Amino acid sequence: SEEIFAGAIREVKEETG
Repeated sequence: SEEIFAGAIREVKEETG
């Protein structure tokens, strides 16, 4: 689902800053 994919990308974005 797109929601799950968006959640994973959000986590990565937070780590990268």
